[in-house]
Amino acid sequence: MSLAELSPDARALALIERMSLDDKIHLVHGHVPVRYEVPPLEHLGVPALKMTDGPSGVNAGGDGAQSTAFPSSLAVAATFDPDLAREQAGAIARELVTHGMNVLLAPNLDIVRHPWWGRATEQYGEDPHLAGRMGEGFVRGAQENGVAACAKHFVGYSQEVGRMHANDIRVDETTLREVFLAPFERVIMVAGVDTVMSSFSRINGIELAEHPLILQVLKGDWGFKGWIMSDYGSLGAGVPAALAGFDQEMPGVLQGDSGAIIELYSGETGKAVVFDAVLKRAVLDGKVSVARLNDMVHRILRTLIARGLFDRHAAPATFDVPSHRAIARKVAAHSLTLLKNSAGTLPFGPIGSLVLIGADADHRTATGGASVVVRSTASISPADGLRAACAERSIRFAFAPGSDRVGPASMLDSPEAIPSSCLQTEQRGGSPGLKAVYTSGGSGPVERVDAQVLLNVGFLSQLMNASALPPPPGNFGDYLQVRWTGWLSAPAAGDYRLALTCMGSARLLVEGHEVLRIDASASPTTAMSQPMTLLPDRALAIEVQYEATAHTNWLELGDVILGWEPPDSAIPPAVAEAVRLAADADAAVVFVHPYESEQRDRATLSLPNGQDRLVRAVAAANPRTIVVVSSGGPVLTPWLEEIAALIQVYHPGQEGGDVLAAALFGDINPSGRLPVTWPASETDVPVARPANDGSPTLIAERTAVGYRGYVATGTVPAFAFGHGLGYAEFAHSNLRVEGSPTTEQGINVVVDVENLGSCDGEDVLQIYQRMPSDRGNFHRLVGFRRIAVPAGARQTACIALTPRDLAFWSETLGRFLIPAGTTELSVGRSALDLTLHESIMIDTPIPI
Repeated sequence: MSLAELSPDARALALIERMSLDDKIHLVHGHVPVRYEVPPLEHLGVPALKMTDGPSGVNAGGDGAQSTAFPSSLAVAATFDPDLAREQAGAIARELVTHGMNVLLAPNLDIVRHPWWGRATEQYGEDPHLAGRMGEGFVRGAQENGVAACAKHFVGYSQEVGRMHANDIRVDETTLREVFLAPFERVIMVAGVDTVMSSFSRINGIELAEHPLILQVLKGDWGFKGWIMSDYGSLGAGVPAALAGFDQEMPGVLQGDSGAIIELYSGETGKAVVFDAVLKRAVLDGKVSVARLNDMVHRILRTLIARGLFDRHAAPATFDVPSHRAIARKVAAHSLTLLKNSAGTLPFGPIGSLVLIGADADHRTATGGASVVVRSTASISPADGLRAACAERSIRFAFAPGSDRVGPASMLDSPEAIPSSCLQTEQRGGSPGLKAVYTSGGSGPVERVDAQVLLNVGFLSQLMNASALPPPPGNFGDYLQVRWTGWLSAPAAGDYRLALTCMGSARLLVEGHEVLRIDASASPTTAMSQPMTLLPDRALAIEVQYEATAHTNWLELGDVILGWEPPDSAIPPAVAEAVRLAADADAAVVFVHPYESEQRDRATLSLPNGQDRLVRAVAAANPRTIVVVSSGGPVLTPWLEEIAALIQVYHPGQEGGDVLAAALFGDINPSGRLPVTWPASETDVPVARPANDGSPTLIAERTAVGYRGYVATGTVPAFAFGHGLGYAEFAHSNLRVEGSPTTEQGINVVVDVENLGSCDGEDVLQIYQRMPSDRGNFHRLVGFRRIAVPAGARQTACIALTPRDLAFWSETLGRFLIPAGTTELSVGRSALDLTLHESIMIDTPIPI
């Protein structure tokens, strides 16, 4: 019998018998300088492991290869449709194969515990049931198309503050099981995910790399048969991680004496990887058994064999670009969430003119920063989509920036960056912005014009930049010095305070006199001037000097912002121009967004770069003002009562501009639902902002994460989890529960859905379960279903709930069970809009 005829387990064992110790060590770590790859063992026929990020599309690296930029995971979650997650993941997997790769580092299953999280756009929202169901769909779609999916980040990761080893998550067992572990449990036990990636976190004081969760829960309770890999650079010591159950180490990054990146490394050892020479020595010395090493290798080999990666023929040269664009468009259309629509403002009726306002409305809104950056096959911005839609309808179209583009530095807590329309390169006749001279590393000076002093140096801008702002010249890690010069013109007479926010060293000179100075600050620091009376007819010479002389860590190397606090009467020229165009148009669309990325949490939920002021000014000029938010999380909406409509498009992917236009003009009916709560104010958030002082992160809310915390405290948010409007109106009736939770099949929740509107639409039924009286005064999502209902029609929806869906963790018994007593189920349009209720009686506890 040939090897190819053996079962995956037997074939893997046969290969292990032929492998030397060096062969085995070769397979259990990523190799430098190639970060995302384990080279093949050609003499054994073992293929290379080629990995890449991909929750929103294939990051094909720097070779210029293009991929489809799909909607972000949070947008996919807004569809409340696991089949769409499956369809999108299948397309991503096919593109992965085309690019010669075979391991997809997705889905991301971390819970959006707080709204400031910079990486929220990569997740499936704040609810573990929703995240698990969407993750299940993603895993099925990826793996049925011939790639190994990797669920990440196991476990408890929900903030960028202190994310690399410093973050210690203090959490009780019930919360860990019911909230943070639940999505991973589902993708392992229901979808059979091939591999799992760890986080950097410590859990209750123990490094994840050495945590009993791996052997006791992941490989024990859940019977996980695949392999667990480290996040890049997260392993510090080889022997404890190997003994704790880790199977593969992926390397991080090492800096040379000059600061330049020279090698990939892992953890505190400063070595390339600890699962190389360190692990080999541990095996030879008997500290790690040959049996443990063989298990590590077996898990990897059997998974690759079972996934068909040993026997795959040559990768196809191309993928079906049109069909994948259609999938991206479909998912974006189903995710678009209409939050407010006063007096039927949308869809547009007959209009003769439309103005689009927003600095980044003419830029791709496909992704957030970091691992979701994709070199896309197309890029349809909101301006592209609306311009084309208006041309088709003979509507006069105009565009105005109104504000400046946001970038990585926009995530800082800083006064508003001085707008480019108030800056000039020359005293008279200059262009907006300031002259900049950059000196970096050993290269000569580079001159350019920057719209603002809004600069980030490091990971967010130089490695994984999704903004339209150009990164600083030079190589990542190089020394950087910048000098900006130009003129500041006040838009109105009044008292202004100027500000510098800086990580590093900076000086502000006005008319040659030093006004502000920050020396070698290793964390972002703001200095404010005394009030200065400025006049609109007198431009002031300004100069900003900056050196990246101090940094928070090797990824965050520098920031500087020149900001101000202007008087209320100060309307920048760009805002005035936008208001003028809005006043002359039949309708105004204002596109706003923050900047979000891995490595840094948002300092505030308010919009940066004066966008709130822009919205208010436009809304005052045009009563038909529609605000479009593109974000990976909530934003504050202080202007909500002043606008006619509000739409959340998330990070909608490369087709997002066409989808937005189609929704505004009624070609599609918005049907997305919020996967995260939008608070009315930051003080209303029931979770504390992550501390940046090295203290542990206490999950004080326990299982009352997200919307559950709002329900428990009676806090009314701006928009609830699950909220979403459309152009149709639905009525729910005749709720009934069929079956019994005592059976393996569980129960069916059946509801009649009637479309009372005049257009076809899709509703999202949400089933919530009231928590037992001793667990808290809130409810949790246990089931959902998207259903299409034609105008005027009535249909019956059936949502199946398994016993596990209805169960709670018992720390006493160490297992899930359905407690005895009354279990109340409710049907709702959101977590705060429950319309139908039904109870079932459980006579005795039901262990799961």
